[in-house]
Amino acid sequence: MSNLSLEIGKRALLANKLGLDVTSNNIANVNTEGYTRRDVTFSETDPLYNRNNYLGTGLEIDKFRSFREEFFDRELRNTASRKEGYALDELVYQKIESFLNEPTDNGLNDSVSNLFNSVEEMNNSPENMGMRENFLSKAQILVDRFNTISDELTGLRTDAADKLGINVEKANGLLKDIASLNGSIASARSLSNGDVQTMDNQRTVKISELAKIVNVNVTADKFGQVNLNVNGMNLVTGTNVNELTVKDSKDAITGERTLSVYSLDADGNVINKIEPSSGEISSQLKHYNVTLDNLDSSGGFSLYKKLDDFADSIIKKFNTYSVQGFGLDDKGTTAPGRSIFEPAIGKGGAGSIEISSDIKDKPRNIPLSSAPGEPGNNAIGRKIANIQNDGTFLDGMTPANYYATLMGRVGTMGQESKNGTSTTSMVYDQLNNQRTSQVGVNVDEEAVNLIKFQKAFEAASRIINTTNELMNTVINLGR
Repeated sequence: MSNLSLEIGKRALLANKLGLDVTSNNIANVNTEGYTRRDVTFSETDPLYNRNNYLGTGLEIDKFRSFREEFFDRELRNTASRKEGYALDELVYQKIESFLNEPTDNGLNDSVSNLFNSVEEMNNSPENMGMRENFLSKAQILVDRFNTISDELTGLRTDAADKLGINVEKANGLLKDIASLNGSIASARSLSNGDVQTMDNQRTVKISELAKIVNVNVTADKFGQVNLNVNGMNLVTGTNVNELTVKDSKDAITGERTLSVYSLDADGNVINKIEPSSGEISSQLKHYNVTLDNLDSSGGFSLYKKLDDFADSIIKKFNTYSVQGFGLDDKGTTAPGRSIFEPAIGKGGAGSIEISSDIKDKPRNIPLSSAPGEPGNNAIGRKIANIQNDGTFLDGMTPANYYATLMGRVGTMGQESKNGTSTTSMVYDQLNNQRTSQVGVNVDEEAVNLIKFQKAFEAASRIINTTNELMNTVINLGR
């Protein structure tokens, strides 16, 4: 009986010591990212039959348990992916709005309005050199504004390409880490003392980081490994990784450059095109290939293309009338065909618009008259001034309405991305709080467990001490 009591006490000591260790580890990792609460469960050992009765023989460790909820992990990944995509969209539109500088005195809208005002002032006194020089000054301001916006959009597009490359490299690093952890977890599961839970937490953190870059679907196999795919395209299968790469293609006819992300096999051969629906990569592809692409052919909203169309329409509308006019010193019956803006041939844009060499620094050459030798004639000038009221200027709108519509679209998309960031952030916080309440460490609960295991350990110690005293007493009886 005494030997059995000692064994029962020993088992109780070891079990409750383990409970103390698990509880202590929970408390220590209360602020560790990705950590999920653990506990240990015990079961009664097989009883011993003695004198027509069954005597208990103590307890044994049944299993370790990690409180993980795949539902919360999945929803948090998906929400984080959308949140990061919205946040990047919001940042891009904030930058766009900052250098469009609307509505201010230095904005493009004000520059266009000032140009038309200078035409009307020039028409009031066509022979006045001051008015003509003022027109050239306002035209140059407009040209500079277009050129500056073009440079900013080009720079923003280049930045999107650079950061896309960085994100792809980061994603590849995470994919390799996840595959490596897959192998370690599969190996550890075959060992009785394998620390699968720690590696599982580490892998979950890696997957969460990857989800911010590109939306991933996660499935698990019977060996505890996870497989990752993006819209059905495999990236991780067990310990095998299909790395990502960025490919740049150029349309031979239009010159449009497009970036795409592909997966590669082990030999570096392209397998599949990856088309993420959320995450930073999705946002960067969208802005590079559409929003900031002045040659966009996708049919989506390309701000750069819209601005190029605006600049091109200004060039063509002004030049349509100016080539019919005469300057102050022109002779003969045939108009010299002077342009106000360049390029006079082909499509112009925000980056290519310039004041024509026909009139640059030559205010007397500005063609306002419909006939030679008539310095007070402003017939052509009036036609140019009326462009601002032309309802067919571009897309069935006047210049002011077209630009206002364009800015309204930018503002709307910026607000949508801001609302998306706010909403997904709120949902993410709610999900994270719910997840923490289910699988996170509650310090108050762990403190109770600490006391529980401590008292049980002390009681088990007393069993051993008491049994030891009894055995000493029996031994001493024989002396």
